[in-house]
Amino acid sequence: MSRQGTAIGALIAAAALVSAAGTASVASARPPERLAFDDAVGLSGAAAERVARRGAAVGFARSTQEPSAPTGTTTPLDADPPGPVADPLAPDDTTTTSVSTTTPTLQSTSTSRQTTSTTATTTTTAPTTTAPTTTAPTTTAPTTTRPTSEPQLLDIDFDGVAAAGFDSLDRTRIESIFGVHTSWVDNADDIAITSDGTLRVRYRPTSRGSDRVQAPPEFGGSHDDVWMSYRLYLEPGWEFVRGGKLPGLAGATGRVPSGGIGATGDDGFSARMMWRDGGRLVVYAYHPDRPSQWGEDFDTGTTLPIAEWVEITQRVTMNDPGIANGSIEIWIDGRSVLVESGLEWRDSTAFAVDRVFFSTFFGGADSSWAPSTTVHAQFDDIRVGLGRPPHVAD
Repeated sequence: MSRQGTAIGALIAAAALVSAAGTASVASARPPERLAFDDAVGLSGAAAERVARRGAAVGFARSTQEPSAPTGTTTPLDADPPGPVADPLAPDDTTTTSVSTTTPTLQSTSTSRQTTSTTATTTTTAPTTTAPTTTAPTTTAPTTTRPTSEPQLLDIDFDGVAAAGFDSLDRTRIESIFGVHTSWVDNADDIAITSDGTLRVRYRPTSRGSDRVQAPPEFGGSHDDVWMSYRLYLEPGWEFVRGGKLPGLAGATGRVPSGGIGATGDDGFSARMMWRDGGRLVVYAYHPDRPSQWGEDFDTGTTLPIAEWVEITQRVTMNDPGIANGSIEIWIDGRSVLVESGLEWRDSTAFAVDRVFFSTFFGGADSSWAPSTTVHAQFDDIRVGLGRPPHVAD
């Protein structure tokens, strides 16, 4: 279904601007409020009508510009313009922000495509050959107790994996570490394995933010109701700057929707996490009803801490084609911070959730998105299962 066409900004420009009540900490998140939607840019008539109906139902208002944008312009978050790209996945832009006003109970959707397999993927152990020279992290992250509940689809930790420094890992080695086929890997030289058994990512400043680090594992099959969790540690010295991407769930028939391309309703979706200025945590989603060609923000009302482990859990429930009964829910350290229901991820059953979109970078159109120096984050315990996550609060 084509979603290229003329803007429908006139349908929603009259709505009042809704201001956020402020950003809460992870320890005490404020109740999410509905922020503003930008004009529905570049959408065809059918898509525009769906966005307008959804906007009328929840009271969307016109969004403000990015803080540094000149008056009357919008600033893309990531540099690539729409059109063909050389890489399998291009950086993304966004101009829209929205937040759920309520936390309704998640609705169960069709499970016609959901498999019943419960075989967990185990982490590949280190090769018997001598490990590459280790580059020790500048800061050792404190350890935390790992949840005891086991996933049904994927379980990737890095315990027992031989430590490896930056510039020492290649695609084959990364695929063996993840233990599954990852489709493609970008910037393997910015991935290291610490002696503490975590995956460490290096973010070096570039003219657009930082290089993309991507190694998205596919967990086999497509499923209509999937949760994913991982632990994140932003090392001391971290800078949020203007924003960047973090892993989330996705599904696609080919290229994962991103970079202003895809999510037509028939080709796939993506729901990465993203930090904004000051560490504000949002879901950055590509779905057919997003109000512009870029991803849409769903604000969790929380901020990420620095020098402290945090567990991010995401659940995506696909919609029945033609019915807006899909949803996404986010938990931070087991506490629900966002429920966004009434979503249409797809118009057909050609795809469902089939991979972890492990994608992280500082994203922008110019150097204003880049950190002032090289910074690092650590990831651990990437876990995927079906249905409601067993380790979160009711």
